[in-house]
Amino acid sequence: MVQTRLALYYAAFFGANGVFLPFWPVWLTSRGLSATDIGILFACISIARILVTPMIAQIADRRGSRKGVIVALAAISSVAYCFYYLSYGLVPILIVALIAATTWSGGQPLGESLTVAAAREGGFEYGRVRLWGSIAFIVVAAAAGKLLDGRDADVIF
Repeated sequence: MVQTRLALYYAAFFGANGVFLPFWPVWLTSRGLSATDIGILFACISIARILVTPMIAQIADRRGSRKGVIVALAAISSVAYCFYYLSYGLVPILIVALIAATTWSGGQPLGESLTVAAAREGGFEYGRVRLWGSIAFIVVAAAAGKLLDGRDADVIF
């Protein structure tokens, strides 16, 4: 049962990334961002992730509950993603992106930690569970490409 839940977690996390990562620049362009703006946005997000992720890990360690922190991060990022619909231009999109990206990706190392611990305790192979994330990314990215072709960029979200 634990294996199935963790496999579903990876499928959901990486499946969502399978839509978002390849097609987000298309949406950003539709919101008026230039290639330079997009580069600045990606750089800021990368720096923020590097700075914030260790802090998230410390919070989870102090609380002693990785799962609770993952759920809270997922909830915050889900709300933040909704604000993209209201965002036009570099600064508003950057503000939303910093919140959405750091909370979304901040849960991933905690999920990895949970999976490794569960694999050790449950005697299952980590790779067999993690595999479902990779499969979901590939399948969803390919399907999304076909589904989104010729449609408005807002469909990406």
